[in-house]
Amino acid sequence: MEGSRADCSDSLRTLGAVDRADGIERVYRLRRGTTPPTREQFVVAGPAGAAEKRLPSFNRWWDEVEFRQLALVA
Repeated sequence: MEGSRADCSDSLRTLGAVDRADGIERVYRLRRGTTPPTREQFVVAGPAGAAEKRLPSFNRWWDEVEFRQLALVA
């Protein structure tokens, strides 16, 4: 979504409970586990045009952690 800061913040709040623990509003889709491997997923509102920070190997690492965590839950 693109829009004003207020519009994006309002849209974020419709996705679920907003966590502001560190001063940044985010809605968690998955909270970090307590023992490795861990992962978390959340949604935040940020400025358009922010630089990509993801490493080329991110998708492979994410898939590996996701698979291991799902295996632990099953």
